[in-house]
Amino acid sequence: MMIRTLLIDDDAEFGESVRGYLAAHGFEVRAVTGSAPAFASLAEFKPSIIIIDQNLEGESGTEVFRKLSSLTTAPCMFLSGGREEVDRVVALELGAYDYVAKLTPPREIVARIRSILRRAAPQAGAPAAPATTPVAAGGPGWHLSVEKRELFRPDGQACTLTASEFEVLRVLVTARGKVLSRDEISERAFHRPFRPGDRAVDMAVMKIRKKIEINQHHPQAIKSVRPFGYVFTDFPAGMPAEEPAERG
Repeated sequence: MMIRTLLIDDDAEFGESVRGYLAAHGFEVRAVTGSAPAFASLAEFKPSIIIIDQNLEGESGTEVFRKLSSLTTAPCMFLSGGREEVDRVVALELGAYDYVAKLTPPREIVARIRSILRRAAPQAGAPAAPATTPVAAGGPGWHLSVEKRELFRPDGQACTLTASEFEVLRVLVTARGKVLSRDEISERAFHRPFRPGDRAVDMAVMKIRKKIEINQHHPQAIKSVRPFGYVFTDFPAGMPAEEPAERG
C-alpha cells in the first residue's frame, strides 16, 4: 500500500524535487501550493502524513497546521529553510511530529517520515482509550473527554486547550499520582523523545496551569518534581477566577 503524502509548499521547484524522490520510494504524493487546495485535498486524498513548508507565502505553515489539525488526525512534519528556533518550538507545541531543515538529505527525510508513521500508528494489542476520563473527589465537576478531546469545567463549559496541551494533560491525568519524567511525557504526548533544550512539555504545563489552577504560582493540580518532571494530583475544587484568552 502506497503512503499517501500531502505536500504543502509554494516553492514549485523544491516541491517537485521532493515529490519525485518520495514517489521513487513508494509514496503517493499530492503537492499543493497553499492552504485552500490543502483543505480541499483532505477529504478526497485522505493523506497518511502531511508535510508543510513553514514559510508559505501569505500564511505561515503553523497557521495552516492549526486549521488542518482540527480536520484530520494525519501526523505532520514541517520543512523549513530558516533556523528560527521559535518556529520550531511553536510547531512542536502544536503537535507536529518533526521539524526538518530543507537542506536535509532526501534519504533522511524519507527515514524521518517512516519513523513518524511508525510512531503514529496504533500499537497492536493496546487497549482502546475510554470515551471519557472521569475526575475523582477533590475536583468536583471537572472531566476530561478523550472522545471530544476537551476538558469541561465544573460549570459545564469547555476549557480551551491546544492539541499539545490536551495531550500533555491526558497523559498526566491518566497517570494521576505517579511522577512522570519529561521524557515519558514527551514520548506519550508527542511521540518523540525528549531532547535537551526541548521546552514543549514545560510550555504546555505552564499554559495548562493558567487554565485550571486556582493559583498558578502555587500549583496544586500539576506539581513540579525537580529536576525530574511532573505529577498530576487532582483537579482543584473550584475554578480559576478567569480563563486566560488565547494569543495567536
